[in-house]
Order: sequence, then structure tokens, then C-alpha cells
Amino acid sequence: MPTSVERVDTVCVAADGLPRTSFNGVTSTIERRAAIPGHTPRGLLRVSVGMRASRDHWSDLEDARPHAMTQRARHTERSTLAACVAHIAGAPASDVPLDDVEQRAWLAEHGLGLVPVKDAAGFSWAGPWIARRPAHDGSGPRAVVMFGVPSGPIWDPANTAEEIVDGFVLAPLDFSVWPPARLADVGVGLVEALVLAPAAEAPVIFVDEAVAIAGHGLDGDRYADGNGTFGSGRPGSALTLVDTAVLDSFDREIDHRRNVVVRGTDLNALVGREFTIGAVRCRGRRLCEPCAHLDRLNDGGVLRPLVHRAGLRADILEGGTIRVGDRLRAD
Repeated sequence: MPTSVERVDTVCVAADGLPRTSFNGVTSTIERRAAIPGHTPRGLLRVSVGMRASRDHWSDLEDARPHAMTQRARHTERSTLAACVAHIAGAPASDVPLDDVEQRAWLAEHGLGLVPVKDAAGFSWAGPWIARRPAHDGSGPRAVVMFGVPSGPIWDPANTAEEIVDGFVLAPLDFSVWPPARLADVGVGLVEALVLAPAAEAPVIFVDEAVAIAGHGLDGDRYADGNGTFGSGRPGSALTLVDTAVLDSFDREIDHRRNVVVRGTDLNALVGREFTIGAVRCRGRRLCEPCAHLDRLNDGGVLRPLVHRAGLRADILEGGTIRVGDRLRAD
């Protein structure tokens, strides 16, 4: 084991005993990870480049494991992937869902995504990435955190074999809007319109009030009834919001197909946060980005102008009635 640090500016050792790094002279990754809502790094020890680390110290780090990960029987493909995502993101492992759909929603809340690596066996990256390698007992692949050029494992919770099956890079969805805006940027909004569509591509209906059904959507809307273009019941499918100021920036009326039109609120800053519209409690899940389908419905010309400005997807946590004129307030 080498006794000095190479190719990185700082090595950070967290309270769980796992080494973490920072790049290009920027703050350490564990400090940058504090931008993740609700995550506060603790027990940080900084070791600068060129400082010598004893072999015993690095051996201790290799042997350290979170308490929940010490029993081999608990390791599964999903649990190790979630643990590796948490390790790189700097979040508690218990925060990262095991379910694939919920995990993608969790990543989207934090402005992140998993990008598949082509030819992972030959991949090298001067930063942390995730490889899946076979379990020694033949029970299937398990995830490990890799690092370096050439890459090697820096955290292998399941003690896997050397072969690399595939891999992923944990990356921001868009560097220009990452990390997500802080809660102080949100503001109090005013609901100016409520919009329903009974079916996919059906003409929209403007209403003065709508009943929000927890876990489903607005009564009479396509996504509450399972008739939308995209799947219902997934995280962020119940309710969509858009900023009036964005719609005003167009020189024509556009068919935005968002449920709630609100003014005065930074909707992007609500990703990953709870808020109320009147008496209805919601949680922002991810940006409601434009797509080719929306562009087609508007005869083109809206896809590019709406990037990162097309609104918010949210879950309805507690139902009730939403009315035009209601206030939107972040918790």
C-alpha cells in the first residue's frame, strides 16, 4: 500500500473510516456533498498532498466498514449499489433507496444520475466511480467504488472478485445547475391557474379549483386516472408546476400541460423539499424538463427555451383542494 497520496489535492477521511477526495483545488468532495439537503458531514479529517500516512493507518481504513455492512449475508446487488452511491454522494446509506425507480427519483432530487460506462473493464477515471464485480460465492454481481488512472477499488463492501462486469459514473444531470439551489431562494408563490387534461394529448381544461388526491394526482387529470402519455404512480408523476414568468417569456401561447401555474416561486429550488399549496402538502421530486413530445405538441420551438425552466414534478403527500389564489410556501 503506498504511503503518499498522488493525483488528488486532498484526501478526506470521514467518521465512517472511508477515504474521500477532492479535485482541482476545489473544496473536498465531502464538503461539496454538504449541498445535498439534510446531509451534514461529520468527523472530517483532511490529509494534504505530500503528507505521509502510515501503513497501519491505511490498513485501518481498508478494514473499516459501516456496522450495517459487516455481515456478508446482508450484501446484495441492490444494497451494495445503494451503499456505493451513498459513499460517493456523501449521504447516509440508509437514505438511498434500494428500489430502482425510487433510487432514480432520489438521484434526480439531488441533481444526479448514474451514467453507464462502456467497456468498464478498461475504464479509468481520476475520481470515484462504481463497478459491479462478481461475488465470490457466485450469487451475482456486487458494487464497489473504484478510483484512479488506472482504477482500483477503494471500497469493496462485499469483498468481490477481480473481474469487472459493468460500471457507472455518478454525475450531475447538468453542471450548470448543480448543486441545487438552496431553500432561501424559493420565495412565496401565488397560484394563477389550474390545468387538467382528461387524457394524453387531450385539450386542457382550466379550472378554479381541483381536488388533490394523495399519491395519485388531481381528480379529473390524466395522471390521476392513469391515462397520461407517461406512466402514473411513479415518483413525481402526481403533480406538475410551471412558473408564469417562464410562460410570459414566449411571444405566443404554448401548451405547457402543467397542472399548476404559479408566480413568485423558484420552482427549481423545491426539488427534494416539501411545500404546501393551500392546505395540500407536496414534495418536489425533480425538474419537469421539456421533451420532444412537448415540442411536437407545440409545433416546435419550445424544447431549447424550456431547458431547466419547464417546471417541477412533485408528489402529493397530503390531499385536499387547491384553488386559484392559493399560496405556495416551502417548509
